[in-house]
Amino acid sequence: MALTVRKQGIYTEVWDEESWHDGGATQTIDTTIPIKSAEELNSVWKVLERTDVIGEPVFVSSVANNNGYLRIVIENTAAPGNMAKYVFRVWLEHSMQCDTGSGIMGMLVVNGQGGGINDTAALTDTWFVDGTRGDDTNGDGSLNRPLATIGEAYDQAAAGDYIFVAPGEYEEELTLAKDITIAEIVPGSVKISFDSDSSGPITATGGTIDIEVGEIENANNNVAAFAIDLATSGADLTFTLKNCDVTVGGTSSACVDIADDAAQVTTIDFKSCTFNAGDVNMQGLLDATTQVRFDKCEVLNDAVDFRLRSGVAARATFIDCLCGLGSIYWGGADEASILDIGASVFDDVNLSATGTITGHVNIAAGAQVATFSVNQNNQPVWIWHGGEVWEFCLYHVDANGVAAHTVYTVPASYNFSPYEVRTVNRYQVTGAALNYRVNGTGNGSVVAAVGAAAVQLGVVNETVVQDNIVAAGTLVFDVTAASTQASDYLDVHVKGVLWD
Repeated sequence: MALTVRKQGIYTEVWDEESWHDGGATQTIDTTIPIKSAEELNSVWKVLERTDVIGEPVFVSSVANNNGYLRIVIENTAAPGNMAKYVFRVWLEHSMQCDTGSGIMGMLVVNGQGGGINDTAALTDTWFVDGTRGDDTNGDGSLNRPLATIGEAYDQAAAGDYIFVAPGEYEEELTLAKDITIAEIVPGSVKISFDSDSSGPITATGGTIDIEVGEIENANNNVAAFAIDLATSGADLTFTLKNCDVTVGGTSSACVDIADDAAQVTTIDFKSCTFNAGDVNMQGLLDATTQVRFDKCEVLNDAVDFRLRSGVAARATFIDCLCGLGSIYWGGADEASILDIGASVFDDVNLSATGTITGHVNIAAGAQVATFSVNQNNQPVWIWHGGEVWEFCLYHVDANGVAAHTVYTVPASYNFSPYEVRTVNRYQVTGAALNYRVNGTGNGSVVAAVGAAAVQLGVVNETVVQDNIVAAGTLVFDVTAASTQASDYLDVHVKGVLWD
């Protein structure tokens, strides 16, 4: 939230709100933007919106007051099963006497972090920290008597409070377990550092935590260390980090470590952040209720490494990110998770689950992946080419086992019309007995039965003989006769139009 001072005692709150949802015909989004009266609701004079992940443009059909918070109803959302991010900017007008003030408050006005409110009673949920002139013993966290450390401000703050931090470096080890917002007054001016062989400057275990500082660093270079440790323990966690450079010095270190409790809901957002580690920039043991999202982030040096607990349904999303010097490792046992890559650049994507695969990978138009490695059987990958054109793939299908393999299930209210099918044999020449088809035979067939002569080492473009699969129908790759070659695997790619 930012406040813009206006004349004649009127100021305007400017809220930027993001919401993530699976697609559907409509979505009702309950925001965290407070609405105190009908007049405030009527002052919502403009809402800007866009989608940044796989999906189509949306529009707002209505706004309402939902128990004191703004509710937004949108239509024409993304296709079902695809995560989309909706970004709203909302203006609310209020009556209050304001001026620009001086000192910290002057900085707040200039940098859009506050409104220059001259009434300290209006700031009872706000704490100010200044490492140069603050005092943890005699300060009270007000504008004129700031505290000296972020940790002291956090200890005194109630859940839901705001902590504004003046420029400087703060050597602190913070453990955060309640709703809190920590924001620098001057963009890029605050560094939180702590030299530790384990958790480092920031540990978050629960609550809704929003941090915007210029840098978080754990400079320890001797053993495995973290700059940010996200470890839920008996409480749900929503963690957001914005506009931050995260660094660690150890050769076996990680910028962020995620150790999620299977019983808790964990949502993690990184926005416009840079991660620079000696070894693995991200490592996580993700559980079924975990969502990790990267928006306009850059990963330097080495990998993003996510391991998944058995049977989980976690989700990781990358939008407009650069991971050009490392790779993302996405694997674990019995993977039911979803990986979204939207308009990002990756040096390598390595999919290495060890059990049954029921999740999939989304790759959006504009994504660039230099190396794509799949080391487990029947890995679904959905590639969006823009508009209504999709390519549904199944990697590493055992050609020496007779079985029907589901490539894609068409969502309700949609049709899929395939027009191109490719099979890829990248492992070894198939045996003479191999025979397969796509979606059975006769009128229900997309590709009629194909014999071994057409499936030698390399890529084969098949002839499509049927061009539509109705809602709730399945796209199936059916191996009807085994190849007689052990460790013989095929990839299948089906490209077409997904329409409603």
